[in-house]
Amino acid sequence: MEIQAEDVGALLGRTKVLISVEDVNDNRPEVIITSLFSPVLENTLPGTVVAFLNVHDRDSGKNGQVVCNTPHNLPFQLEKSIDNYYRLATYNYLDREKISMYNITVMASDLGTPSLSTETHITLYVADINDNPPTFPHVSYSAYIPENNPRGASVFTVMAHDPDSGKNAQVTYSVTEDIIMGSPLSSYVSINSDTGILYALCSFDYEHIQDLQLLVTASDGGDPSLSSTVSLILFVLDQNDNTPEILYPTFPTDGSTGVELAPRSAEPGYLVTKVVAVDRDSGQNAWLSYRLLKASEPGLFAVGLHTGEVRTARALLDRDALKQSLVVVVQDHGQPPLSATVTLTVAVADSIPDVLADLGSIGTPADPGDADLTLYLVVAVAA
Repeated sequence: MEIQAEDVGALLGRTKVLISVEDVNDNRPEVIITSLFSPVLENTLPGTVVAFLNVHDRDSGKNGQVVCNTPHNLPFQLEKSIDNYYRLATYNYLDREKISMYNITVMASDLGTPSLSTETHITLYVADINDNPPTFPHVSYSAYIPENNPRGASVFTVMAHDPDSGKNAQVTYSVTEDIIMGSPLSSYVSINSDTGILYALCSFDYEHIQDLQLLVTASDGGDPSLSSTVSLILFVLDQNDNTPEILYPTFPTDGSTGVELAPRSAEPGYLVTKVVAVDRDSGQNAWLSYRLLKASEPGLFAVGLHTGEVRTARALLDRDALKQSLVVVVQDHGQPPLSATVTLTVAVADSIPDVLADLGSIGTPADPGDADLTLYLVVAVAA
């Protein structure tokens, strides 16, 4: 400004006064996000720019000089570009399965005294790529199904987890085809591709097949698809569905009568014969016990509970009949138990002629030829 001084004598004096306004640090820095590339793929290479920022401070001198920084615990770094521009770039690989979103704080501070600063928050999302295959909680599985199951029965459920997202995490299940007992595996079991539930397509028979070994594959919906495989053993559980089968004695097929021989001189405990039986089941369903169900002379014979051996329980007397009839029952230990019976004919005599003398009481042949067959059988038993 110009200042003029005048005295009473009309003399003048002039001067100029220049007032300089000095800046004080009274403005905070301003940060403008000019570009933001979000979301960013998790396989983005380090050094990829994800945002551009413009920084401005209305003050001057040091009060207008701004520096920017970000936290050091994030996989990003802030680099100065040109003039008042900064770029935010990655300096490490990202993993969406660990962190799917970053809230990045940019701190802009001027160099004034005291310094003023501004915080700007950038939200950056990480986009998924199909970099994880489905995984099963266990390396193998075991499942059990009772035999004689209804067709279509649910057997087991497998579940795989994929940490990716969207289609990359959509899991479908399948069973690897194989040949079991001459038939394709797909004729035995099937799996729901969406739920992983395994179904039985047939009624299993333990006596025919005891276990199935199969491979279950879980595949995701990514492109390309990733998959993993787990083994599963399906055990068929035995049910008591078979009655004991008597192997000995067998009934003759030529019309003759099967006869066991017990000499009258036999002492108590003499082994007369042995009932032999088997059961096609397993475990306790195949444990057999033998007992005497009926006898023409009670107390004369006894049957071993576990051996099936028929022995004399006392000494034979003259009054004991030549022909003794025994009914032996064989029973398993299933629930409910199943049983079979066999009828034994025991000839009591000291010698074969004694047997032949009373042969008519043992069986009545239809013709002379049958009598010869009976004679041969008696001689064979005695031998």
